[in-house]
Amino acid sequence: YEKPDEINNNLAFTSDGGKTWILGKGLNGYRSSATFVDKKTIVAVGSSGSDISFDGGKTWKNLDKENYNAVQAKGKNAVWAVGANGLVTKFLTGKN
Repeated sequence: YEKPDEINNNLAFTSDGGKTWILGKGLNGYRSSATFVDKKTIVAVGSSGSDISFDGGKTWKNLDKENYNAVQAKGKNAVWAVGANGLVTKFLTGKN
């Protein structure tokens, strides 16, 4: 968290319940919260912005550079993110 814009070593995957981990890449900074929209679509947010993945986290696309604290999917099309000073954002994933 001391380096919110750091893009290295900020993502890890497990397929065995956390016994082993594999480092990933592609997030555009520190992300403090993530939500699954479906099995492949993930939105991650943090103090330096938000990113979305449509392939289970293998690749990521930056959405914005806002400062978010938490994120939650509501159905397959809408994801809500909240941040400081009353910031509320609704992302549309394009999934129906």
